[in-house]
Amino acid sequence: MSSESGPVPTPSAKRRRIALACSACRTRKSRCDGARPTCSNCTSQRLVCAYEATDHLTNDVVRKELVNGLEQRVKSLETLVQRHDQLLNEIGSAQDNSAVSSSLRDEQRRIPSSASALPSHDIQCEATGLEDVNTEGVVDGTAISFLDEQDSGYFGSSSNISFMRHISRNMPISGIVAATGQNQGRWENDIIHSSRRPHLNSDTILCTPDTASAYILPPPTQLESLLESYFQKTGVLFPFIHPTSFLQTYHDIRSNGFTRLRRTWLGLLNMVLAMAVSTDGTGKLSALERAAQSNIYYSRAVALCNTQILRGSNLEIVQYLLLMSQYLQGTQNSVQTWNIHGLAVKAAFSLGLHSEHANSRFPPIEQEVRKRTWFGCILLDRSLCLTFGRPSSIPEHFIQVSPPIPWTNINNATANRHDKDDISTVFLTAAIDLSKILHSIIARLYNHNLGYGLTLEEAELNLRVFQLEQEMSEWQAFQDSRLRIWSAVGMPDIAASKDRVAIRCRNVLTLRHLHLEILLHRPFMIKALDKQVNPASQRPLPASVAHMANASIRKCVHSARTIISIVGAALCRSDAENDILGAWWFSLFYVFNAALTVFGGILIKSVDNEDQTGPSLHERISQARGSLEEATRALRALDRENRTVQKCEEYLKALLQALEQYSDRFNDDGAFEGVEATQWPLVVESMNSNMAIFDPTENQESAYDALGFFNGDLELGQFFISGTS
Repeated sequence: MSSESGPVPTPSAKRRRIALACSACRTRKSRCDGARPTCSNCTSQRLVCAYEATDHLTNDVVRKELVNGLEQRVKSLETLVQRHDQLLNEIGSAQDNSAVSSSLRDEQRRIPSSASALPSHDIQCEATGLEDVNTEGVVDGTAISFLDEQDSGYFGSSSNISFMRHISRNMPISGIVAATGQNQGRWENDIIHSSRRPHLNSDTILCTPDTASAYILPPPTQLESLLESYFQKTGVLFPFIHPTSFLQTYHDIRSNGFTRLRRTWLGLLNMVLAMAVSTDGTGKLSALERAAQSNIYYSRAVALCNTQILRGSNLEIVQYLLLMSQYLQGTQNSVQTWNIHGLAVKAAFSLGLHSEHANSRFPPIEQEVRKRTWFGCILLDRSLCLTFGRPSSIPEHFIQVSPPIPWTNINNATANRHDKDDISTVFLTAAIDLSKILHSIIARLYNHNLGYGLTLEEAELNLRVFQLEQEMSEWQAFQDSRLRIWSAVGMPDIAASKDRVAIRCRNVLTLRHLHLEILLHRPFMIKALDKQVNPASQRPLPASVAHMANASIRKCVHSARTIISIVGAALCRSDAENDILGAWWFSLFYVFNAALTVFGGILIKSVDNEDQTGPSLHERISQARGSLEEATRALRALDRENRTVQKCEEYLKALLQALEQYSDRFNDDGAFEGVEATQWPLVVESMNSNMAIFDPTENQESAYDALGFFNGDLELGQFFISGTS
């Protein structure tokens, strides 16, 4: 029977039902395959294919398409999240996070980051914005080998590196310059060139996406403690953030669970926290621990505002840029502070902070905030102009807004003449007036740092210095009694004073004033040093002019020694806290610049020849040795585990060693006895052997980097060549 049966017929394909046929097929009553955008029938017959859903099908069709679209979007988001997780894991596995960073993260709490908890336009940060925090490697994925980056920087007449050029030429055969061999040409110019390796420095603390999460804040107690620290120190010396308004905003945001806040405000908050940690002077944290913690807050701020800073669209961005520029002064990337400051100034101009008329349209508190932020730009501009030796970004005639007033005086509030707010305002006003004198000194004595050198004759220089001295005397005479300039003999009063805010303001203002005195009289020291290098090209000076020039040099050295004494007394006291100075990098700059000035004064012979009744050369060397030793002790007490401070301390020790070794070979005429010219490179080599910066195994820079110690951005925490690495 089976043999009689034929093959089983294949069942016909079941007609596939479609949800909706196109209009053309429905009209012709032909079978439509439902293909979109054009079905096969319409394609073959070249008809216009359109789908028009009927009422009873509309809901079904729309619902299905919506579900399909949502499924695709969810798949895309899942793929993107997986990709980001993979990148974060790869980066995290390649880096050794420090114990400080780990312990800090364990104590932190996460702000809700789901779409339902945070508005996407407020503080949500795309992960792709955090992927480029690392510099490029030596070889990338396309087998492209990156060569050394060539960086250049201009350091004009007011910078430390320019001053060091004149000192180095007065050492036999320009001792330090000779030791650098082929780099001598670079040392003689205002333009400094350096090579930067295309890889990360192992000592640099990295801004990884793990530590830079913009959605993390420390616990409330720790955060509020840092805010209090900021407004007790940086917020007093640079009071451009209104404490009451800022803290009120913080409490409002905290009360709503951190679910509604501006991205720029959160970025500013992180910069405030970074500055509070970086400027901590209590000694509880070492420099490495402070750098690790502050870098976390800085990284989050960058992740939040790295695009907003190019727009400069609100006042918070200007304040954010000012704090970033200040923070970078104390990091390995201090050279960036010049460019960040430029962004702050441009943003301030774009918002009209320089205009009294524009400010008058805002409420009283905001008027004062805008005014103080503009003054913050001015103070930072004058400081960077001085240390980098570059022209000012804000001309003096652009400063036309009225002076600041205490916050408590706004809206006819009753002000306490002795509270922290008042002393901060008095300090700010004094600093603004002093910055005007600083601008005049750079303009009249250093030709605006335009690169022409010191072209004034001694007689004209005497006249201008005398006029500027009068301005400084008038400024000092009208100072508030709480901020009067003092000398080292007044430092014992610190122990009896309980107003540490006023003490800190007075110390900082005194150091700024003394440094301006050094800058005021330094042109005479420079001319004397240059004259000794090439005496044939210099004509003899009249006796009266020479006497005034030598007196100016002595004032310069005296101010330098006073700076060293004040900082040393503030740091080395056992009966008072050390946190009565400004940020550590400013103290480092003042002490190191003063030590350099003292050392430069030793090389000038005309002072001894002109004043026979004054101390002899041997006595001056003994005084200089004492000041350099005190400066070394001050730097040792300034910070712990701070590589920048340690470098400067080692260099001062090397200068002391050279001074000790050869002090007995100076005769009464100021000449070297028994020292062959060829011996000075050995002295320099001995100095180099004591300093890690000269060790090529620790620093891949050339021997020329030694001269980076006298770089113009020392006040900014790091030196130019190292700062670009």
